[in-house]
Parts: sequence; structure tokens; C-alpha cells
Amino acid sequence: MSQGLWALGTKLEIEDPDTPNTFNAFPEIITMGFNRGTRDDIDLTNHDSPPPFTEFVKGFATGAEITFTFNVIPGNQVQQDLEDYWLSETSFKVRVIYNDALLQTYSFSAYLGAYSTQHDARDAHRGNATLNCTGAWVRSTGGS
Repeated sequence: MSQGLWALGTKLEIEDPDTPNTFNAFPEIITMGFNRGTRDDIDLTNHDSPPPFTEFVKGFATGAEITFTFNVIPGNQVQQDLEDYWLSETSFKVRVIYNDALLQTYSFSAYLGAYSTQHDARDAHRGNATLNCTGAWVRSTGGS
């Protein structure tokens, strides 16, 4: 039997701009991707390198990136907070909490790197956002 995890119940929480270190769950997320980061390669290939391969060492890591699509809820305060972060160009704290037995939580500071909405007459009013981590993320268990 598979040990896979059903994604339903995974939460994205953002810091309340009026109450630091207080988090609110972002409502009605449809899809969410969590790229935990990438690392640059530093090319050290030189005329003494053994052919036919290049030589690399690891470079700086780029922090996490979260992309998500959500149903727009007019007047929702948490969605308005996200838009306010976009307008103020302010970093904020983020948590991703998995719905598993350990309640694995990834926490980091981020800024809103992209934000858009779609208005399709035949579909729901949807929003898309990308959160860019400003440093390392921290993993913990227990939901906080």
C-alpha cells in the first residue's frame, strides 16, 4: 500500500501585518507548488581540466519559492493583506504546514514576487501569487 500523502489540508499561512508573529491561513488555495530552492553551479573548468568533462563546485543557494492559485474572495482580510504586502513592497513571515502525522512546517521570510488575477466569464475569479524566500527556510514538526 502506498505511503503517499493526500495534499488536501496543506496550509499556507502568512503573517498578520498588524500583529507580528501571528499567522493567518490563506483561504481557498486550489494548487500550490513549493520549490525548496536551487543552487548555483560555479564553473571551474580550465585548460588543465581532464577532458571531456567540465568541473563545478556548488555555489550560493536560492531560497524557497511558493507559487499558488486561489479563489478570490471579495473583502477577505487575509487576501487583502497579501495585496497590501505587494503594494508596500514589505517582506513578511510565511509558514507551510503539511497535513501529515508530524504536522511538518516550513517557515521563512518572503516577499511577494508576482501577483495577478484572472476574470474568465466561464470560470471562477482566480488569483495567482509567487512568494520568494529571502533566506533559508526552517523545518519543524508539530504545526509551528
